[in-house]
Amino acid sequence: MKLLKDNQKYFEEIITLVEEKWSFLNFSREKWLNMLDPFKTGTGIPSCYMALDDSNLIGFITIQKKLPTNHFPNLSPCLHIVYVKKEFRKTGIGGKIVKFAENKIKEWGYKNLYLYTADKVKFYKNLGWEELNHFNNNGNTLVLMKRKLNL
Repeated sequence: MKLLKDNQKYFEEIITLVEEKWSFLNFSREKWLNMLDPFKTGTGIPSCYMALDDSNLIGFITIQKKLPTNHFPNLSPCLHIVYVKKEFRKTGIGGKIVKFAENKIKEWGYKNLYLYTADKVKFYKNLGWEELNHFNNNGNTLVLMKRKLNL
C-alpha cells in the first residue's frame, strides 16, 4: 500500500464512495463536490491522502482545520473522512491511514488531533484516541474524540 496526496485522478471515485457511504445525509453530488474541492490542491491543511494498492484506490483520509459541525469550533485540526473500501476492511489499512495522518499532523507542529464518529469509537480507542464528549448533531448521537500527539 502506498499513500498519495491530493491526486486528482481519484477524486471522482472518492465522491462516489462518499455519496454511497453517507447517502442518509441526502447531499447532492454538487454539494459533495463543493465540500471536497478544497482537498484537491495545496499543502498542509486541508489535505486528502489516498491509499493505493498498485494503482487502485482502496481508501482515503481527509484532514481539515475544523470539525464540520457548529459544535466545538475551536478544536483544530481534525480528521474529517476516514474511508476504506469494504473488501479491504479488517486488514489494518484503516489504522495505517489514521497513523499516517497523525504523523503528518505531528510534522506540522500540532499537539492534538480531533474527530467525531457515530459508530467507530472502539476502532479509534484501539489506536490510542480518547472520548471527550457525546453530542447530538441533526438527530445523530456522535462521539467527539481526541488524539494526543507526542512531539
